[in-house]
Amino acid sequence: FLKKIMAWVRRLLYRNRPPTEPEPAGVSHEELGIRTLKQQYHLYNQIGNPAEKERQLYRLLPLFLKNCSALRKEDLQVRFGEVCEFGENVARLLYRHVTKLTQGSKPTLSLLKFFSEEEGEGREFDNEAGLLVLKVIRVLSKGPEPVINALMTANLAAILIRCLHHFLDLPQPTPRPTALPSPSKGVQPGHEPAAAITTAHPETPPKHVDARHELERLLVDILTSLVHHLSAVEDMLHFGDLSLLFGAISTPCARHNKMWRRAAAET
Repeated sequence: FLKKIMAWVRRLLYRNRPPTEPEPAGVSHEELGIRTLKQQYHLYNQIGNPAEKERQLYRLLPLFLKNCSALRKEDLQVRFGEVCEFGENVARLLYRHVTKLTQGSKPTLSLLKFFSEEEGEGREFDNEAGLLVLKVIRVLSKGPEPVINALMTANLAAILIRCLHHFLDLPQPTPRPTALPSPSKGVQPGHEPAAAITTAHPETPPKHVDARHELERLLVDILTSLVHHLSAVEDMLHFGDLSLLFGAISTPCARHNKMWRRAAAET
């Protein structure tokens, strides 16, 4: 009798359980990833609050990189039909942040901070997500002509050249001192063996020096892709930033900033 009651309860619970949508057969992980990106972008378009909308756009950036970085140029717009609108929003995001930072008291250092740090898990997307934005723009800059034209609605080429020009005035990166080891047991302070004393300035380049080189390569990669398109060149001519680019090639700068002058020459 008890078994009959348990069977009846199981049937009742199963009948009242909401149906689950089965995963479509024959759909690849890549296609599922694109679908997720489209769904999240649709949610982004439904948000009315500007601050929350910007946070949602930041959340979309790693999803775009994961699912669209390996797509061929001709497939980008086909697989992600909203890519032009998405690219325009990302370019406008960059434009807003760069414009705001260059109006501050320390524009050069503020820009470097924005572009040199990626977001860590559990942190808010604030003025430390520029590198992630640039990586997305690098993918978009290799897209078809309609995507490039969408990027240019936010004066992307001009704003990147202004960043390059600001970086010619960066201060020299200072190595972070290494911690000295604690005195050995039984050894009086000041009498440690020479091998136990470390230098305060290690020979290996500090992490933030490598970050500057990564940023330089990103900017060069994006700009060299953009200048092959008429809309980008017209953008630079309209705002007078083409002369700024040529000026950066011949502008005297400190030795540690020659990478930025070289970047302007490569562009």
